[in-house]
Amino acid sequence: GSYNGIEKDLITEAGIEYRPISSGKLRRYFDIKNFTDPFRVMRGFFQSRRIMKAFRPDVVFSKGGFVAVPVTLAARTLRVPVISHESDMTPGLANKLAMPSATKICCNFPETLNYLPKDKAVLTGSPIRKELLSGSREEGLKEAGFDGIQLDFTFYSLPGCFLSRRYNQREDEYGGEIHARIRFPRDLYRAARQAVGPDYPVWVCLETDVNLISVQDLLTSGQYLASAGVSAIEVCGDFPPPPPAPGHIGLPKQLHPAEMLSRIVPVPVVMTAGLNTTLEMMQSAGRSKIRFFGLNHQLEEDPAFITRMIR
Repeated sequence: GSYNGIEKDLITEAGIEYRPISSGKLRRYFDIKNFTDPFRVMRGFFQSRRIMKAFRPDVVFSKGGFVAVPVTLAARTLRVPVISHESDMTPGLANKLAMPSATKICCNFPETLNYLPKDKAVLTGSPIRKELLSGSREEGLKEAGFDGIQLDFTFYSLPGCFLSRRYNQREDEYGGEIHARIRFPRDLYRAARQAVGPDYPVWVCLETDVNLISVQDLLTSGQYLASAGVSAIEVCGDFPPPPPAPGHIGLPKQLHPAEMLSRIVPVPVVMTAGLNTTLEMMQSAGRSKIRFFGLNHQLEEDPAFITRMIR
């Protein structure tokens, strides 16, 4: 590895002997260091030869990167087999330079085989430690500091676009009526639930916009997701406009779809809308089952409320 790379700390902390070498970055653009880095590569080549003569390795494993170039070149001159691994779809410059020195070149994707010498290419996938397969999802999430997962199904996301009849023009099983348009978002939730386990909180965020989704379709989407097992549903967006004329049969004035959804689903509903005062929160809570509110701007009577909540 390099003298100052992150690999130095990782390897030494694991109790493994670490031998740094000099190397230069292989740039494809003009830089003054392009005139000096070739000499660093040459120095790293001779350092690598000296280290390998002392260690007498049976094989050299290279994951690519500019530090690997002098190592693989030195291994070739010492007749030490080189196993190279290409993680990306197409080989990087460092691995291209190392190809002549490599005995075998492993890769992750079948498509990568088209870019590698046929007599050296081997489709292996990515090497993974056994600990990664036997660990606890719950413990890993706690260790990372997560207390839940939110899936964004608003219209700024691909799943949200599936919910909108305006955006979703598909004519297959994922388009048409809402029971078909909800299929993709629901499949995403089920995949997330399977990944984190049955007890970890997973909630979804829906968006109310009468120009993109009808209130009835939004309510139906919420029912489908609640029946699938989501932990909570957040509904964001402002209040729908009032009826255009007296006597119009439609939404009651200032009734938010989140309030309606809270009455028909058995999971908590979070309302994130254009609320201006705590009185509006109390009124909304009084006419629905909503007990959680999200704010997207300051309250009129308490402008510092959000700031204090963040702190």
